[in-house]
Amino acid sequence: MISVIAHIRFDVSKKAELIKIYEEMVPQVLDEDGCLEYHPHEDLITELPNQLKDEGRFLVIEKWESWKAFQDHLKAPHVIEFREKIKGIVTEVKVNVLKPLSL
Repeated sequence: MISVIAHIRFDVSKKAELIKIYEEMVPQVLDEDGCLEYHPHEDLITELPNQLKDEGRFLVIEKWESWKAFQDHLKAPHVIEFREKIKGIVTEVKVNVLKPLSL
């Protein structure tokens, strides 16, 4: 299993539009072979002094059965369409691709 954390920076004035695009996208990704989890998250504002808070960022937390399943996801037609829809809204995407520690 691998986990992916996608750091999505976006134009805050277009947040509602981006959420709508994700509402269409999430069920399609969850139906993909090998997808165990795929959910966008935003900061829950708390009073923790060390909390990172960024209203212009979503984190998409993903879990995949394998690296191949994630690679296949990146080539899926709905993902390619998604990339087109978010042009002009999303300003940066960075990802962490993680594997569990062998303890």
